[in-house]
Amino acid sequence: MKKIIMLVMAAVMALTAFGCSNSDNQSSSSLQTGTVAKDNSEVGASKADSPSKADDNSSADNDNSNGIKPGNYIQNDKLKFTFEKAKQYDEIKISDFYTATPDEGKKYLVLFFEAENVSNKNQYVNYLYFKAYTDNYETDMKALLGDVEGYKWFTGALDTGKKMKGYLAYEVDPSWKNFELKYKEIGDKESIDFSVTPQDLAQ
Repeated sequence: MKKIIMLVMAAVMALTAFGCSNSDNQSSSSLQTGTVAKDNSEVGASKADSPSKADDNSSADNDNSNGIKPGNYIQNDKLKFTFEKAKQYDEIKISDFYTATPDEGKKYLVLFFEAENVSNKNQYVNYLYFKAYTDNYETDMKALLGDVEGYKWFTGALDTGKKMKGYLAYEVDPSWKNFELKYKEIGDKESIDFSVTPQDLAQ
């Protein structure tokens, strides 16, 4: 009987240790982040910090604690996203025959990205995995039916080592203060987060 009790206790201790180890592994981020210099070189590459640590180390000019800002990149073991810029528009000329206009009282917020497949398998950037929030309210993506500044809609397949550029468009109130975008594929433990404020907008 004593042997059975000892075996049960050993099993419980082993499961507890495994749970702690698994929790520790999930709490440490596997995401890599860095800043893209003007010559497109990468500087400051590091592992993404936990929110509490990021708050301590981030600066007011480039605070990525709530998501990667324009001019920075972030990657997991499959895809590397470079957040090139964000711009706001009253309207967008798609072609000589069509100009996209937002709903009355709204403006377009367009985010421009580059994606690179950093894995040894084919990957797919799926627009359905993006979820956006404007001032904490969920915001729907807008299809503009054409290219914007030479960028195509940000979705598609990528072979190993290949890259593509693209944009995502949303409608926002003129008085918006914070825009968040999250990308998370099915099965991923962590989302890839981006963040924009009016001060981050390109001219």
